[in-house]
Amino acid sequence: MRKEWFEYQYGYVNIDDENIYLTNTGNWSETLELKEKEKKIESGTTLNKMLIILFIILVIIASLFIFLRKLMSSSFTISGILIGIPLIGYQIYMHFKTELGPSYKISLHKITAIKLNGGNATLHFLNADNVADSVELENITEKGIEILRHLI
Repeated sequence: MRKEWFEYQYGYVNIDDENIYLTNTGNWSETLELKEKEKKIESGTTLNKMLIILFIILVIIASLFIFLRKLMSSSFTISGILIGIPLIGYQIYMHFKTELGPSYKISLHKITAIKLNGGNATLHFLNADNVADSVELENITEKGIEILRHLI
């Protein structure tokens, strides 16, 4: 039984003899609960995305208040705010970006085409409703490109 995996921009791609799984963690136990992509399944769960975005907004607002208090006490400059908030936002995004990616499975026999373009790939397939669909995988590792080449 084949079990392969690789990383891409928003998480992991796990592949076995029957399916390709897009997961957030790359953990094989996560693949057991995944459903085939349907029209209503977008990237990740909507509730998780909303909570992550809300958390990021709250952290940025709290950081802004902290920076403004420091600015008022004149122990901090405006350049600290201009540099600090984007850095904090970027770090939070990098930490949570895998939670923003899609989580579903694609049956191998429903894949109609795999197009490779450098470190990116586009998978064309029929979703659970047998409707033509596609997914873009960006920033794939070299290991992933080789695995996808063998699937073509």
